[in-house]
Amino acid sequence: MVQEIVDVARCFAGRELTEGEGKVLSLLCAAALDSWQARLRPEVTPEQVRDLSEYTDSVKKPAGIRHVLVGGTFALKDGAATGSRTGTVLKKV
Repeated sequence: MVQEIVDVARCFAGRELTEGEGKVLSLLCAAALDSWQARLRPEVTPEQVRDLSEYTDSVKKPAGIRHVLVGGTFALKDGAATGSRTGTVLKKV
């Protein structure tokens, strides 16, 4: 969807849009926004996420988290680590 919007915008580059062209571009942008918002909706509510770690066993995984994206790449997919090494370590300064 994004590529289609970019292609349409390039067609109109350097000139004024007619009213009809503006409406078409507006509809494309609205459809893209709806699509992005649908992808960003959480599948899990905060009530479903639980910290299962204990003082004596601090490495237990939390319940309710199936996927984690870091820099647009899965670090955890379907509850299993992917081995991805994306992201940056944050250091205290």
